[in-house]
Amino acid sequence: MAGGIKGPYVVGARAIYLEVLPGKTPRMKLIDFPAMPDANIAAAAVQTLSWAGKKAGLIPVEKSMRIPEDFSKGTTVEDIRMTEDNIVVFLVRLRRSLN
Repeated sequence: MAGGIKGPYVVGARAIYLEVLPGKTPRMKLIDFPAMPDANIAAAAVQTLSWAGKKAGLIPVEKSMRIPEDFSKGTTVEDIRMTEDNIVVFLVRLRRSLN
């Protein structure tokens, strides 16, 4: 796969994309909008009041994971997809020419 970004792919309250930079290990990036955010974030939201009451909103949680070379075992990460429960990584084995 050439360098760049594949995605984003959105399922429910999550978005995922693959970032491949030339000469670097591919990274999988996830942006999650949880219905019930982290307790520290939720506590700060409860303390913040507007004239209409407590403020509520989507608070994104961003995660990044490097896809190590030992995972791909000599293949190239071509793309990723996501379901509600799983992340699917598409690997491609590059054929060598017989010149």
